[in-house]
Amino acid sequence: MAFLGTLLGGTLGFAIGGPIGALIGAGGGHLLDRFRDSERRTLAGPGAAGDRAEAQVAFSVGLIGLSAKVAKADGRVTPEEIQAFRRVYHFPRHDEARVAAIYNEARRSSEGFETYAQQLASILGARDERCAQILDCLYAIAAADGEFHPNEDRIIREIGRLFGFSDAEVGSVRSRHQAAGDGTQGDGSSHYDVLGVPPSASDDEVRSAHRSLVRKFHPDHLVSKGLPDELIKHATERLAAINAAYEAIMKGRARK
Repeated sequence: MAFLGTLLGGTLGFAIGGPIGALIGAGGGHLLDRFRDSERRTLAGPGAAGDRAEAQVAFSVGLIGLSAKVAKADGRVTPEEIQAFRRVYHFPRHDEARVAAIYNEARRSSEGFETYAQQLASILGARDERCAQILDCLYAIAAADGEFHPNEDRIIREIGRLFGFSDAEVGSVRSRHQAAGDGTQGDGSSHYDVLGVPPSASDDEVRSAHRSLVRKFHPDHLVSKGLPDELIKHATERLAAINAAYEAIMKGRARK
């Protein structure tokens, strides 16, 4: 469900509150949405549907805010990082000014990235799959200029901890993007990084890791979890990379 487009911000921004609510207000008081009519009606009433709408908005605005914080962690926001944000978050052109207002407010704000991450964990739930998707998006943006700056890496790792993930789990996400940036090594080790397993993993362990990642990144599953449409293309691209890595590993093993 895409959420950018219509003026809703005063009501839902207040309902969300906190630093993410302040970012919603930075978009000119607009909570950018394109809910279908049936979904739009759920915003007025209580219940799971309204909670899901609120979580979806918090996810999207929180991702924009955290992206801005990570991008400026090395002291500057590069054109490559801006382009990576656009690739990760596919918003329509007519929403560009509103997204930019939220992004720039987060970049300028003295509010720490920790407060955004803590509020997202509270709204979405610790260790929620949408939180894992945010980590994946942040590493995609951080890798855009060809390296992980130490400050960017530190911030994303801390965001992961605030989301409830272990250092090993966050490191696995990092490895997938490090592999994508470095290209495949001659021994195929970067394919294993994409799946988050060592080259010594058994066939069963490789298959298990592949199945787990396919479940996490499958568009149908993510739509059912409430991931906004703007992020589905990124997830689809990640799924293609995961499948390609798995096929390369299994073909390489079959030749031995």
